[in-house]
Amino acid sequence: MRMGFSWNDHHVEYGIDAFVELADPSTHKALGAFVGVQVKTVQHFDAESDTEFSYYVSEADLNYWLASRMPVLLVVGRPSDDRFYGVHVQAYFTAQRPGTRTVRFNKATDQFNSSEIWQRRLLDVGKGFTRGLAFSPQTEPETIVSNLLHVTLPDIVYTSPTKFRVGKEVAAKLKGTPAGYFTEYILKDEQLWSPVNLADPVLCSALGEEVTVRRMPFDELAFNEDRAKRRYAVELLEYCLSARLRRLSVFWSKDAEMYFFRPKHSPTDRMTIEVATETGPSTQGIAFPAFRDGKIVRCRHVALVADFVSIGDQYYLQLNPTCLFTKDGSELHPRHEELLQNLKIMQKQHDYHRSLFLWRTLLTRPGDLVEPEYPHLSFGDFLRVKSPVSIADDAWRKAGGAAHAIGENEFDALLT
Repeated sequence: MRMGFSWNDHHVEYGIDAFVELADPSTHKALGAFVGVQVKTVQHFDAESDTEFSYYVSEADLNYWLASRMPVLLVVGRPSDDRFYGVHVQAYFTAQRPGTRTVRFNKATDQFNSSEIWQRRLLDVGKGFTRGLAFSPQTEPETIVSNLLHVTLPDIVYTSPTKFRVGKEVAAKLKGTPAGYFTEYILKDEQLWSPVNLADPVLCSALGEEVTVRRMPFDELAFNEDRAKRRYAVELLEYCLSARLRRLSVFWSKDAEMYFFRPKHSPTDRMTIEVATETGPSTQGIAFPAFRDGKIVRCRHVALVADFVSIGDQYYLQLNPTCLFTKDGSELHPRHEELLQNLKIMQKQHDYHRSLFLWRTLLTRPGDLVEPEYPHLSFGDFLRVKSPVSIADDAWRKAGGAAHAIGENEFDALLT
């Protein structure tokens, strides 16, 4: 090239015609830096005016150029007037709205020639990129484990007209009766809705009203075209989840809006539980008391923020493990938010994974003779997705948010 750069034709062409190797303008020494060039010729310019015209880029070409680790120069010309115009693809489309595939060329400033202006432009573009050719990573498939647990919905939802108008009235009526266990219900449209059979004699006697029960498949409510009805289903699932977790000494914190392990008595030792992980069983802590002068001053509880979501024809429980801090094993600590923020800064990725599998173990644990299976809600395994290529672990982490290892004693010292 007349600029002093080396033009190398690309004989197997996928979207770049040639590679230009840049050289020092004063010494003409090759710099080992390259710019890819794609030349497009057209008979007519689109949307042409005296000063501008447009060129529409194909989606395949644009994706190829933007994926390149080498800068790409798009050169467009009309052979009839022997003029060509150039633009640096990556820089141009980075400044455009997502989805844009049109290049608007300025006839005055974008005309490509062998001038010093273009020589400087190519040097500026090429020197900021990784030198040499870049090769795509080998495609090794990988299984990605999500934080979505498969949900097995209740079979039936029961409805019945009721004289009650708010849930507190129902709870007050049931308190102290043999039906005090009944918590999986909502009051909507002057009716009780529940996966529990509302015609149960014990329940009818406690409520003190005759019931006219109608039953329908829970799926019909969960996937109803009416969004309000689908919300009824989600509310019932949330009450079922709470009832299931209470069997495991996991309770809802209204103040912190999350579930957490709450021992029956203030913990005097670190509480643990056996958890099934991908690599085998392990023992994990679920409550970590801290003492001063022999008196408990803080307790860190393994906790969970959980949301039911529907994807297609399937419901999932989205698990977001976290921690809750209490003063004495029960009452929320006044510095809970501050302590939780410090914990998040110090936690590592494997801590999050361990917590995920802890909650999976608890939610999928089968019943036994001591604690029968909860009848209205059950869970399967995590949703797993097959990726055609492996994804580097660093890609999941926020930039600048690398966590560091920290011992339990150091952790407690930082929280104090």
